[in-house]
Amino acid sequence: MYKKNIFIFIVITILCSFKANSSPSIGPNFGSLSTWKNSTEWKEVYKLIDEQKLQKALNKVQAKLNSFQSKQDVKNWTVALIVKQNLLNGLHSVEKSVNEFKKEKWPKNLSSQVLLNLYYAQTLRNYYNYYSWEINKREKVQSKQKLNLKQWTKEDIFTEIQRAFVTVWKRRDELLSTKTDVFKAFIKEGSYPRSVRGTVRDSLTYFYANFMANATFWSAKHSNEKSLLDPNEMLKIKKDFANEKYLMDSSISLIKKIMAILTDLEKWHWRNDRLSSLMEAYFEKIRTLKNNFTNSKHKIFLNTKLKRFLRDFKHDSWWAEGMYLRASISMEQSHDTSLIE
Repeated sequence: MYKKNIFIFIVITILCSFKANSSPSIGPNFGSLSTWKNSTEWKEVYKLIDEQKLQKALNKVQAKLNSFQSKQDVKNWTVALIVKQNLLNGLHSVEKSVNEFKKEKWPKNLSSQVLLNLYYAQTLRNYYNYYSWEINKREKVQSKQKLNLKQWTKEDIFTEIQRAFVTVWKRRDELLSTKTDVFKAFIKEGSYPRSVRGTVRDSLTYFYANFMANATFWSAKHSNEKSLLDPNEMLKIKKDFANEKYLMDSSISLIKKIMAILTDLEKWHWRNDRLSSLMEAYFEKIRTLKNNFTNSKHKIFLNTKLKRFLRDFKHDSWWAEGMYLRASISMEQSHDTSLIE
């Protein structure tokens, strides 16, 4: 439980500033889609895309990619990598898009690395969804040589997606309090208020948690061990477990990993006096447990924990979301225990 007086807000001057067209601390600001879509560099490409001349557009993008890379124009270089990948998907070359995206040189600045790793993770998910019927039949190949994508099993794909997320996760502290505006052209902000999920670190954490919560990639071991987990112990998992070794360990429950990264986010917002955001991180932990522990005993436990948590935050507007969550849990409890106090 948080001991800080919620009426006291410490004004902290963030050392990084966010200008209209750049975010010096982490790299270029990619702004809105229309800003660069209508720019001199990209207007002709998107005209071809609108005319469904995808192969011609792809040829132009490849030439631009080489030019941007040689000029070290990291913003347009990053955009070119993403547009090329999207065009290959549009031309139904899903496997080729994964292979080429993985082999390309990427800019080293943080904003490009975040964006490209998230896109790579999504590209792998698309690849699996497109070829799942065939991938699920593949047998694990034990080899010291680097495997061709055609040999990757579902487990291999899952591990590679995890690696993409962890690559960025390790640098989360460098993101400071960077707003999601930096990636406005590529990442949808959704309907959450900015005071709740308004930073890139929020987006990264929730994307990662959402991926691990997707049972599609769960192994039989992960699914079977869920019944052995204790929701109370899950809520006690510390942020210290949110490290590369822990997150990449395939023997550890994915629910435990989700709890670890959400606790890390919750504590970060607590240190920076962002009440709505820390509440949301805690609510997401409760939602995760609610979705995975379904008997009435577990629902009563979660409702009680949430009730106690909310007592300290009645003066914050996001408290209402917690009450809504309590109500949804109560509706799933046995009829005689469903009263909200």
